Amino acid sequence: MSEQGTAAPETTTLWRNRNFLRYWISTQISSLGSQISLIAYPLLVLSLGMGAADAGLVTTCSMLTRLALQLLGGHLADQYDRRRLMLAGDLIRVLALGSIPVAAWLGHLAFAQLLVIAVIEGAATSLLFGPASSIAFRDVVPEEHIGAAISRVEAAQGAVMLLGPALGGALYALD
Repeated sequence: MSEQGTAAPETTTLWRNRNFLRYWISTQISSLGSQISLIAYPLLVLSLGMGAADAGLVTTCSMLTRLALQLLGGHLADQYDRRRLMLAGDLIRVLALGSIPVAAWLGHLAFAQLLVIAVIEGAATSLLFGPASSIAFRDVVPEEHIGAAISRVEAAQGAVMLLGPALGGALYALD
C-alpha cells in the first residue's frame, strides 16, 4: 500500500499477467494434491492393516526420493522446457495416484503398490515439477512485481498447506 492508502501499481497489474495467473493456479492445484497425499498415504497403509512404522515408511520413501533427485531436477529444469516438465510431472503424479482408487475399487490395493507410487510421486515432484516451477516463476514475473508475486504465492501456499491434509482426511473418509 502507498502512503495514501491506495494499492501500489504492481499489485493491480500482477493480476493481469496471464502467465503469472496460470503459474499461480497450476502450482497451487499441484501443491494441494501433494498435501492431500501426505495424509492419505498413512491412512491408506493403516487401512490395509499395516502398522504405524509401515505408514511412516511410505512417506519416508516419497521424501527420500524427493531429496535424492532434487539436484538432477534442477539440471533438467535448466536444460528443457519448464512448462513441459511441469505438465509431465503432474501427469505422472495423476496417473500414479489415480491407480490407488482403481486398485482399491478392484480389491487389489497393496502396501507394495503404495510404496512404488510414493517413490514415483516423489520422483515426479522433485525431478520434474518442483525445480521447473521454481525457475518458471522468474520467467513469468517481471522484476518489478517479484515482491508482490512472492507474497501471493506464499499466502496461497499457506492456505493449501492447511486445507490439503483436511481435504485428504475427508476424501479418505468417503470410503
